[in-house]
Amino acid sequence: MADWTLWLFFSVVLAILELLTPTFFLLWFSIGALAACISSVFIVHDYVNVIIFLTISILLWLSTRKIVKKLSKAESPKALYQDDIQGKTAKIKSVSDDGSFIVTVLGEEWKALAADSSEKQEMTCGSIVKVIKRESNILYIQRL
Repeated sequence: MADWTLWLFFSVVLAILELLTPTFFLLWFSIGALAACISSVFIVHDYVNVIIFLTISILLWLSTRKIVKKLSKAESPKALYQDDIQGKTAKIKSVSDDGSFIVTVLGEEWKALAADSSEKQEMTCGSIVKVIKRESNILYIQRL
């Protein structure tokens, strides 16, 4: 079997593996193997083709890393809409025996606790309350 067919086979295998993995890493080695495949038609020394494969693959990989770093720095982290829930009004849907509430905010149900324990008895089903803060999956509410 000719050297170029081995490089072509290697390139195809790496391209298929790239499709099966969630990374963007093996594509550059597939392109490097394709370049070595083309060069092996003209160059008979195996070590030169291996150097071409490694050089092109590593240069493509390094150039992609710089581009990705620049693009990732340009994007600002976006807050989830749940982070905007503080200060919104909510409606108490149900009251549990343990003193917690189920409230509806922005069309979603959340578990809630009274921010001030003295207001807990004054909050009943159907009451409109204000969200003071959110910690994990629990909202802290106060009576309006």
